[in-house]
Amino acid sequence: HQIRIQLFEAGHPLAGERVYTRRLHAPPRARSCVPAPRVMLHAAELGIIHPTSLKPLRFTSPLPADMQKLLKELGLFVPPGALAPNPPG
Repeated sequence: HQIRIQLFEAGHPLAGERVYTRRLHAPPRARSCVPAPRVMLHAAELGIIHPTSLKPLRFTSPLPADMQKLLKELGLFVPPGALAPNPPG
């Protein structure tokens, strides 16, 4: 919820957000104008240190199909790997 609240307060609500855009006095800039069936928030990668072994663990998850579809409809879809980081130098 904290991410959703912070983005709402900054005037950048998440697509599909319904809880924090319902405030009676929500500023117009904080109202989501992108229709979406659910909150479009996704963690592509998470990492933790295992509490016992102290080994780093990394979990990845591809962008869900409904999010890809919405991004394509908006003309914002970028295929996986297309934004590879530039090598140093």
